[in-house]
Amino acid sequence: MESSAYWEQIEQYFVAKRGSALILSPKDWPLVSAWEERGVPLEVVFEGIDHAYQRYEEKSAAGQRQMNWTLTSCQHDVERAWNTWREQHPDGQAADERDALESERRKIGSKLQSITARLQTYSTDGHYASVRDAIIATISTLHSLAASLERATDDAALTDVKTAIHQAEQTLMTHLEYAIPDTMRQNLLKKAEARLASHKSQMSETIYQETLQLAFLQELHRLYPLPPFL
Repeated sequence: MESSAYWEQIEQYFVAKRGSALILSPKDWPLVSAWEERGVPLEVVFEGIDHAYQRYEEKSAAGQRQMNWTLTSCQHDVERAWNTWREQHPDGQAADERDALESERRKIGSKLQSITARLQTYSTDGHYASVRDAIIATISTLHSLAASLERATDDAALTDVKTAIHQAEQTLMTHLEYAIPDTMRQNLLKKAEARLASHKSQMSETIYQETLQLAFLQELHRLYPLPPFL
């Protein structure tokens, strides 16, 4: 299947499940590309999305505060579905899987080195002074995860490392969000609201508030650019 068709079917399924194309993350493209390179069938991706959405709905119903639900939020569930699928279809895949695992590990390792180097630069940049301690803590976390990456010998371990990297990124963004002055937060929120003004009537209140939060974070990222961790 061509990359565009693979992406489009996943995008259509995810948007139909979630109800708004506006919440798709820019990080989704490399994630989908990685699934396609590893030969993850579409039905496995759909199964993972279903499981992730079910957990999201259950937590929402219980009143638990959550991050915005993006395709990246489904990554762990897709990996679990993929592991189950491979156990049920073992014939002739071992060598290809080892090659794919090693290739993925090299890519993540290279990415971690690049991110760490850029964060080191930001830690001495006055523009990021309010989150300097958080940046230094994140660098330490990424060093530890790089060591864990070297010990990862299967997809499950690799998935755990990627999940931890994503969590480190979210934690740093949360520190940044709460470090900015209230006046700046209000200005960024107004910009986010203006971007969504023409779409608001088409969304439920829940979807709007979650999309507004994502738009706010995008505005924050424009003001304080940080490298994508994965």
